[in-house]
Amino acid sequence: MNAGAIASRYAKALLDYVTESGSGETVYNQACMLMKMMEQVPLLKEVLARRKDISHEKRMEVIQIALGGRMAVELDRFVGLLEANSRIEFFDRMIWSFIHQYRKANNIVTGHLVTAVDAPELKEKMTALFTEKTGADVRIEMKTDPEIIGGFIFDMDGKLVDASISTQLRRLRKELVDTGKRII
Repeated sequence: MNAGAIASRYAKALLDYVTESGSGETVYNQACMLMKMMEQVPLLKEVLARRKDISHEKRMEVIQIALGGRMAVELDRFVGLLEANSRIEFFDRMIWSFIHQYRKANNIVTGHLVTAVDAPELKEKMTALFTEKTGADVRIEMKTDPEIIGGFIFDMDGKLVDASISTQLRRLRKELVDTGKRII
């Protein structure tokens, strides 16, 4: 069977379950945190999804540690269901699929904002602007990166706006180099 179809079906079941129980936002936030942790610590994905020799208790302990606190009951039951049905190997895909399905069902749009210095007022303005334009619940993750020198880089739904000083300097340098190579 197709791994994508399995992940999608289980994610849909989890979405239905948390919607009925009223804990959708909690499970969504924990799923997002787990995905972020699995991206940052590849060994975590290995332990949670690929290792079948790990007991349910140890797996739950690792998830609790990754979440930095108590795991939602619905997520605990979901992991138990995956283990009972020998589907734990698809855990990361299911969590990713659940996040996407939850966002779609709840009209949530996410964006990523990178600035050279902390700029919470810019984040607030962009959130308000895009909420007004899209009518969606816009959530922007912010990161600082001094390498961009100034300005910002914003990405939402695959659309990228790079208004960073470092990119402008690279373009200017390329233009000057290209101009210098022309034969007049």
